[in-house]
Amino acid sequence: PKLKDYEFQYRAELRDKEHVISEEKENTISLFDYAYYAFYDSYEALINLDNDIPSIIYNDSVISLNLAKYVDILRNEKDRELRKTAYLHNRKKYNSNKNTIANLISGAAYMQYAYAQSYNFESTLEYHIDYDSIPTELYSDLINTLKKESKALQKYHKLKAEALKINDYSVFDKRLSVFSPKVNYDIELAKELIRNSVKFLGNEYVEKATESLNN
Repeated sequence: PKLKDYEFQYRAELRDKEHVISEEKENTISLFDYAYYAFYDSYEALINLDNDIPSIIYNDSVISLNLAKYVDILRNEKDRELRKTAYLHNRKKYNSNKNTIANLISGAAYMQYAYAQSYNFESTLEYHIDYDSIPTELYSDLINTLKKESKALQKYHKLKAEALKINDYSVFDKRLSVFSPKVNYDIELAKELIRNSVKFLGNEYVEKATESLNN
């Protein structure tokens, strides 16, 4: 009875025994870790570093579609044509690299499968969710339930389309707020609001927060 509070932990460790491998095999597998993460690093570099931030011309002004501006347009811009243009321009970096992206995803998936097999898991899914002691059946049931009960979400988007008076509701309309915020905060005002919100934590905390915000 004294160990009752630790039952989950112990059962998890006992279950993990079948996935414990020899030290020699563990050391060999560890050599592939850098190759595995190379797929993710390559994807991030391809999308976020090797592609210039796209720009569009709107009302004779050039708009740089950095992430913050892009999200702001999709959420708050009433001009539907601008939302569509921003969305299509942002998608270009994915569309123009789709074959490379597909190969990176495929490579990462194969590496995941290799790890799963090496640790005696029946599937890549089991390998991923075993750490949290989640049975694969629960994962599958969750997906199937979401598919069956998606009518509520569909209804939400239909009502939103009606409220926004959009007949051909599309992907670049999904994020648009029905009620847009009426207040905009510039960066200095935002910093001041943050500093004021933590004043009750003491001067030292405010100083650290200020230092963090300025860097």
